[in-house]
Formats: sequence, C-alpha cells, structure tokens
Amino acid sequence: MKTRNRDDVPKDGADFGMPASDFEELFDALWDAAVITDLSGRILESNSRAQLWYLYSKSELASRHVYSLIRDADKTLMNTILKNMCNRFILIENCSCVRKDKTSFPAEIAVVLLRRRQNQLAFFIHNVTRRDGEKKTAREKD
Repeated sequence: MKTRNRDDVPKDGADFGMPASDFEELFDALWDAAVITDLSGRILESNSRAQLWYLYSKSELASRHVYSLIRDADKTLMNTILKNMCNRFILIENCSCVRKDKTSFPAEIAVVLLRRRQNQLAFFIHNVTRRDGEKKTAREKD
C-alpha cells in the first residue's frame, strides 16, 4: 500500500453548499464506493456502491472502521493519513480492499478532509480490477 499527496486540489472543494437531501442524492449516485468517517476512521455514512462492493448493509458499515475494509490496515492508517494529508487530500495506491465474505479487490482510495462537516473524512474507493486486467492483457500482447 502506497500513499501519495497531491497539491492541486481546490481548497474549498469539500464545501458542497447544498441541502442535505441533494448531498445524499449526489453521494449515493457516485460511481465509486464512498464512506464518510470521523477522524478516528469510524464510518458514519456510506453510499449504495460501498454496500454493494463490500457486501455489508448500511447499518453494518456504520458499525465498522474504514481500516477494517483495507487489507493489512489498522488504526495506525488513520494517523498516517492525517499526518501526510496535504491540501486536505491523500491518495492510497495499490491497496487491496476486503469484503464481508473475505474476498478482495484491488483499489485506489482518495481521502479528502471535510472541514466544514465537523472534521470528517471522505473515502472514495475506486475498484481497479478491470483496469488492472486490461493492463495485464496489454502486457501479455507485447
């Protein structure tokens, strides 16, 4: 698992400036799995894609910590994220996410600090299974 900072993220990108119902609709419509946590990593909200990919219900996800969804991660991951966050954004590359049934999928995870939501974090989990398969096929053709 590798983390990388990015300096080109807008400073006010986490202020959605919309009614809660509009935010919930947008959050649930995201293509990637997404969870919002407190600073300790406890999941507060999840979208339907997170529930689908991880095989947990909304209430089951809400009783977990985000690091329990990432292979070989523990609560020290949250310290690393907060320590290395630059401009409220960090990218976790080449990680493996673990489903309820213990199967896994390769992922990249973008983490954004949501200061205007009482210092919460948004985790956007991008499943890279298909992309990794396409890269492997391309290498085999060469």
